[in-house]
Amino acid sequence: HGCRPFQDYVLSRTDIEVLLLPLLRLMYSCPSSAPNHMYMLQVLLLILSQDVPFAQNIHKVPLQPYQVAWYKEQVLGGRLSLGSFMTLILLRTISTNFGVTSRDLYLPTNALAALANLAPHMAGLHPAAAQKLLSLLQGLSRRYLRALRQQQQAEASAAAAAAGTAAAGQAQLPGDAAQAESGELVVVEDFLRITLEIINAVLAGGLQRNTELVYALLHRQELLTPFKSSPRLAELVDHLQVLVDFFNRRLDDARSSDPSTPWGVDRVLECVTTSAQFWRPDKTRRPLQELRFVYEEEPHSEDFFLPYVWSIVLPRTSLPWDMEAVQLLGQHGTSSSHQPGGQLE
Repeated sequence: HGCRPFQDYVLSRTDIEVLLLPLLRLMYSCPSSAPNHMYMLQVLLLILSQDVPFAQNIHKVPLQPYQVAWYKEQVLGGRLSLGSFMTLILLRTISTNFGVTSRDLYLPTNALAALANLAPHMAGLHPAAAQKLLSLLQGLSRRYLRALRQQQQAEASAAAAAAGTAAAGQAQLPGDAAQAESGELVVVEDFLRITLEIINAVLAGGLQRNTELVYALLHRQELLTPFKSSPRLAELVDHLQVLVDFFNRRLDDARSSDPSTPWGVDRVLECVTTSAQFWRPDKTRRPLQELRFVYEEEPHSEDFFLPYVWSIVLPRTSLPWDMEAVQLLGQHGTSSSHQPGGQLE
């Protein structure tokens, strides 16, 4: 981050997979007991994602099965690009690390930020990555609706309690449960909004190049329904609904013209690919603002970086350090309690 010549050298390499694949493998296999290591990996990926040529080029780098044999989630058949694989790993990081505390949110927030930087440049998105993105939307949707119900119940309980104490002539503060539920609802809604913005950005930037995402969206189009009346999400959902309606009409027309032919996945994808050539965005709609996230170091970032770097150096050096005398690492040994000294802009 602070050494621009080295950053330029890394980003100028034509074999970026030599660096990126080991980083993705470390993120995939990093245990939950090593959060600081995950933080550093995530910061590196976020910094890389800020570079537009990097975001464009990784989708042009094909991967062979042997290069990702360590990925055990599913078999990744067909053409897989480095960009699609990075998308898969980032989505996995979000789904496995999502929480509501500030420490829990650091990893998924930065992973979403990196995805948002990549989104306008995605091309040839792999079916697994497209389905994983819609699975994230589905998971967040379920969590949002559950948090909304819990908040409504908590508010009703607080109102009933307030009415009871008011009748008794006593003062009543807002219920802690209602405040807690409201906090979780805001967090999940923020993640939902960024996820919807990512999907919009991918399709706005290259719908014809990402027909697998169109297919995944058509397959789970019911996920959009609960958010059509949400003040913060309605505009994003509306843009996607227009697209879904267009492809639904094209599919209906194709089925009507050839009712005897069975319609499987391949046939639907073929129709989506053909119809995508005729898609024209509605010029009367206000275009969505493109998301851009930048990593910025905060003051006193050394509180994280110095203990982290030394925690890696000490176990690997041949110098006779007296570990009991080391003060820099604090009480947590090789696991600093600080988060990386950075923020998103």
